[in-house]
Amino acid sequence: MGNLSILRGALASAQVSTYTTGTITLPSARTSFVAPTSFDSIASVTLASNADTMGFTSIPGTYKHLQIRGIFNSTAVASGTPRFTLNGDGASGNYSIQAIRNSTIDNENGINQAYMSLAVQRPGFFNCFILDIFDYADTNKFKTFQVRQGVNDYTNSEHYSVFGTGHWRSLSAITSFSLTDQAVSDLTSLSTIALYGIKA
Repeated sequence: MGNLSILRGALASAQVSTYTTGTITLPSARTSFVAPTSFDSIASVTLASNADTMGFTSIPGTYKHLQIRGIFNSTAVASGTPRFTLNGDGASGNYSIQAIRNSTIDNENGINQAYMSLAVQRPGFFNCFILDIFDYADTNKFKTFQVRQGVNDYTNSEHYSVFGTGHWRSLSAITSFSLTDQAVSDLTSLSTIALYGIKA
């Protein structure tokens, strides 16, 4: 994750045509950048070595929605199925997803799963995703998601863009998130996920 650099300073001069008469008033300095107050960075994690899982715990319930952005690679030797669970819930039947991959209904989607699939992972290449979790702290409704994902495996000419939606059948407020790869492989070092909170 890089730092955002904001340029500030005086506007030193401006060229005015010699055919123009009168005066032009220039600001002495550019106005300061004002960061938006509705989108907060909560936490981020980067793996220093390979691991079977990465995630967040003790997620505060003070926002309206959550967004998780990430890049990840794995030790898988074939295409895998990256997945996540919420609040440690790995019970079969609690998750469902429908995904479209490259204009085709993806074969990783399904109902009554024990996890939420991120649809696709190509070995040896970093994948990126953005996951939106809506009304995550609302205890009166099931939790719904939207995921966008992409990977470019230029060695094997495998290129994927994925869009999916899904839900978790629970009324519990979401307090933890765990990302894993398929059971026989690990997430690799430098895999990174970042958690953001969106206010109403």
